[in-house]
Amino acid sequence: MFEKFKNRFGSPAVDSKRETLEDGDRRSEPRSPFNEDVEVRVSRLLLPRTVAGRLLNVSPSGLRIHVNRAIAVGAEIDLVVADELVFGKIIYCIPAAEGFDVGVLIEYAIRAAVAA
Repeated sequence: MFEKFKNRFGSPAVDSKRETLEDGDRRSEPRSPFNEDVEVRVSRLLLPRTVAGRLLNVSPSGLRIHVNRAIAVGAEIDLVVADELVFGKIIYCIPAAEGFDVGVLIEYAIRAAVAA
C-alpha cells in the first residue's frame, strides 16, 4: 500500500499546478478514503504517549487522522496501518467534531515482516 513513500525523507515539492477538484479542494495528490481505528504514538523526549484515532484518508505522502486529543504541529509520530509501520510529522491540527483532525506528512514506512 505504501510502496511509493518507503524510505522517503523530507517534504514533497510544492506543485503550483495542483488540480482543483469539484468541491474546490486543491490537492497535489489523490486521496483514498479509509475508515480504520489506529493508535498514534507521539514521540516525546522522555514520555511518549499514545492517542486513539481513526484514519480518514491516505495519499502517497500523507494521512488525515481524527484523534480525541490535540497533537502539536511538528510532533513526530508513528502508527501501524495495514501491514506498514508509518513514521511521520504532524503538519496541521484543527478542531473537528468530538476531537481534532490532524494531517501527517509521511517521512517513511516499513512493511511488517510476514511470519512463515
